[in-house]
Amino acid sequence: MRTLSLPYPDDVLITSGKSPQALEAELIFLLAVKLFELRRLYLGKAADFCNINKLQFIATFP
Repeated sequence: MRTLSLPYPDDVLITSGKSPQALEAELIFLLAVKLFELRRLYLGKAADFCNINKLQFIATFP
């Protein structure tokens, strides 16, 4: 498996009001959502990508 390192400025962390771990988990989730929307990841792979189950992942969509 490959690893992506994504630098982000401190002000993104500050304005998010989240811990570094929570912000990074949210960024991973948002990437998985976008890849799912673009049909580059199937539901199961998108959920796996952010370490949650399919039901939790799909619950984010209206």
